[in-house]
Amino acid sequence: MRSLKLVGRLEEMPDWIGSLIHLVKIYLGHSELKGDKTMELLGTLPNLMLLRLRQNAYVGKSLVFGARAFPNLRELDIFYPDRVREVIFEEDTSHQLEKIQFRRGRCVEFIGIKHLPRVKDISLGLGARVAKLGVLQGEVEAHPNHPLLRLTEVWRMHNIDPSVYEAREEVLANFRRQQQQERSAHNRKWWPWRRRAQSVFIFHHIQGSNVEDDGDDFFSCTSHDEDAC
Repeated sequence: MRSLKLVGRLEEMPDWIGSLIHLVKIYLGHSELKGDKTMELLGTLPNLMLLRLRQNAYVGKSLVFGARAFPNLRELDIFYPDRVREVIFEEDTSHQLEKIQFRRGRCVEFIGIKHLPRVKDISLGLGARVAKLGVLQGEVEAHPNHPLLRLTEVWRMHNIDPSVYEAREEVLANFRRQQQQERSAHNRKWWPWRRRAQSVFIFHHIQGSNVEDDGDDFFSCTSHDEDAC
């Protein structure tokens, strides 16, 4: 097997992934993976060249590319890692990695770009929010390979402190929760009146039609006018 696409909740990376020694491409989406096992297993795949992590594929705080892992990885594509706050490249990892594409991530810090000897292109696409963007830019400028750092969002959209961002998200979540509770309470209050109004409407509608009760808990229409039913 050279290509694999897994979409759906896994929570833990299955052990058989480590046996796919010929795998070149893998796509993970909505997997909600967490813990060190995920990246450890993926990192052992000797021929993996493309890693795509789509919406909530990984839900841990830190996405770590460990030492001596991902020996043949060329491209990393991360989309909407809602709970990830750090992408860490340890020393002696991902020697062949050339391209990093990151989109729809919020308040994520990239650490260890200097440990990627062949990196050429880092693309921060639509909706990307990077913490400590200045530090990332400093690493890129000091890198001997002179990689290209692409920004889709303006500079002021980055550099949000993680604690401030999480506090803001908590306030927003509480506001949405309160709105939902108020809507639910309103619906419970008016639901009996709605049912009563519907019952009255149905009763009058039936009275105005040429309908007979056939005794079997069903109504049958005896009119030749199609609109009477």
